[in-house]
Amino acid sequence: MAAGSLVRSALKEGARCVDRCANQKPVHRVARPLKMRWGTKSRLGTALLSDVHDMIAIRYHEFGHPAEALKVEDVDVPHPAAGEVLLRMVGRAINPSDLIPVRGAYKARISLPQTAGYDGFGVVVEGTQALKAGTRVVPMAHLGTWQEYVAVAEAECVPVPDEIPDDYASQLFINPVSVWLMVRALGLAPGAVVVANAGGSAAVRFLAQLTGVCQFRLIAIVRRAHHTEELLRLGAHAVIDSSRQPVAQTVIALTAGAGADAGLECVGGRDAVELARGLRSGAPVVQYGLLSGVSPDLAAIDSLGIRVEGFWLRNWLRSAPASVRTTAAAAVFQIIAEHRFRLDVHETFALQDVHRAVRKAETPGLCGKVLLKS
Repeated sequence: MAAGSLVRSALKEGARCVDRCANQKPVHRVARPLKMRWGTKSRLGTALLSDVHDMIAIRYHEFGHPAEALKVEDVDVPHPAAGEVLLRMVGRAINPSDLIPVRGAYKARISLPQTAGYDGFGVVVEGTQALKAGTRVVPMAHLGTWQEYVAVAEAECVPVPDEIPDDYASQLFINPVSVWLMVRALGLAPGAVVVANAGGSAAVRFLAQLTGVCQFRLIAIVRRAHHTEELLRLGAHAVIDSSRQPVAQTVIALTAGAGADAGLECVGGRDAVELARGLRSGAPVVQYGLLSGVSPDLAAIDSLGIRVEGFWLRNWLRSAPASVRTTAAAAVFQIIAEHRFRLDVHETFALQDVHRAVRKAETPGLCGKVLLKS
């Protein structure tokens, strides 16, 4: 299945499969229940902008290392056009997808100067009749969240459920929506086994929590043993420490010789091939990242009878209508609220302290996201 077919498959499912998943009972329970602290949402008042003319924005005028290329600048507050609302951005998670463009990976489609950031949430300060001032929302498909105010089309704003605290709202978009779309597009049967690498990532921690909701089993691959206990508590069926165990052989053993039914791969290089060796013939591997910077040997994977499919959130955002995007995101947000999913935070920095924040976010082995707040 090509990448476009994978996206179309996800779109056909729409919000209906979210409703189905939310009503299903988990196939297994975590042995030790999570003790999660859920704070309350902040009561953020609406700001009067009559005397506010400029704001802080994190921009880059050339490509390079984010800690050097990103600049803290004063720019004009945007004025919302017809059909737009003005948001005061409150919190933003730092993801690899925020930093890769700064390094120049997408030079052909990024014009400079550019404001950084994709993830985050804000509060409506200049709203519409349908979207009132004071509403917490996530702006979909918006590049440039690393600034104090953004003007966004009303149709692209997804309200944040009251039950979700601000730190969680800061990271609702990139990983949760991507992971849910990939899981639904795979069309997994109840009890199917999924193997995923980069087990310490926010994406796989979210994937582990989806196992009970969407009825599949997860084998997570990690490089650091300290992620193991957390992943098991979150819902993973098993965790493989690749520094101590052979990945493919261990997956085969855990599945009684059958191999896993699907894979989620975001590392590339040899890791991608080793993951593929643990799948049954004909199983799909969804590649959604390249953390190692090394492309996988697709010929080697193909020789195993494994199908490689690509998923890129950017492509889905471009191809799906706004109503489909916002409906899917709203449904995922509701699942997070109802099932009290964990979206861990490692450390929080002020927006203007972006250079320290970026360095921290790129530290290996973090358990939780680094946030930028304003």
